[in-house]
Amino acid sequence: MRPSRNEPRRNVPSSKKEVLPDDLREMRELVASLAQSGELAEYDHRIARLILPNIRLKTAPTAEMNLNIGASKFGGVPDLPEPMMWPRKSGKPFAFLCQINLGELPPVLRGFPRKGLLSFFLDMHAFDDAKGKPRDHDSWRVLYFSDEGLVHKRVVPPADLSHKFAAAAITPTAGFSLPPFESREVEGLDLGVCDVDPYFSLLDKFHEAQGMKESEPHHWLGGYPDQLGGDVRLECALAEAGFWKGSDDWSEQQDERALADAGNWRLLLQVDSSPDDGMDWSGGGMLYFGARAVEINAGHFDKAQLVSQSAGQGEDSIG
Repeated sequence: MRPSRNEPRRNVPSSKKEVLPDDLREMRELVASLAQSGELAEYDHRIARLILPNIRLKTAPTAEMNLNIGASKFGGVPDLPEPMMWPRKSGKPFAFLCQINLGELPPVLRGFPRKGLLSFFLDMHAFDDAKGKPRDHDSWRVLYFSDEGLVHKRVVPPADLSHKFAAAAITPTAGFSLPPFESREVEGLDLGVCDVDPYFSLLDKFHEAQGMKESEPHHWLGGYPDQLGGDVRLECALAEAGFWKGSDDWSEQQDERALADAGNWRLLLQVDSSPDDGMDWSGGGMLYFGARAVEINAGHFDKAQLVSQSAGQGEDSIG
């Protein structure tokens, strides 16, 4: 879990119903009302229009035998199409992070495929060696399998697998998100210095109105990221170009080019630290998988980037 300060957490409603236009209209009215009562009246409807849907992934430990082949889950072993074998890097098997059955999700994420299986893998050796922030683009895999003509099987874990997360069932629920303070959307509002605290306060109330529980891990798909440091989408654009802030070859020029590209990126998946699921990213940090919107829409996830942020340590990129 992340500590209380830095940027507030995102959360979503616990209801399983689909997000309908009426729900979005009501949420915009709520945000506008919160802005008006919290010293942001001149920005009320502009902030409300920034709302994006997301899908909260609530986990519950389970015996993997209780899960259907192809069901959404964290940990355990992946369900891969025959005859595909467990993915490896330099001969060593990746750790299986999670798989998301897109056909099980409420259809609220614009541009995401409506069916298929999205699977995420990590090179935990690189992750551990780099203290949670490996720079190698080959340190993760995002695989997408459409439903067309594929027969999935539950793969037997390799004998040399060194890291295995416990299996946890996923319950997807639809909800809403607002942009974090460090984002191009909030920058476009042109808030004054005196508006910083009111915006954080608005975010807190927005989350409370959706039944946010600080004790629960904040895993979700789509929407805005729950940032612990800087702009995740900017970091994805930098990482895709082979740079990250603080590296010897980073410069403001690269930052400007990445800034121009950052608007093309979207949050794909956010994975919180979760002791119950055996996940701890650099002491309570967060993982963010991002991809360009056009690639998400086309079902091309091989160029997805991974950004890691640690509580109280600002932003950093895996990439």
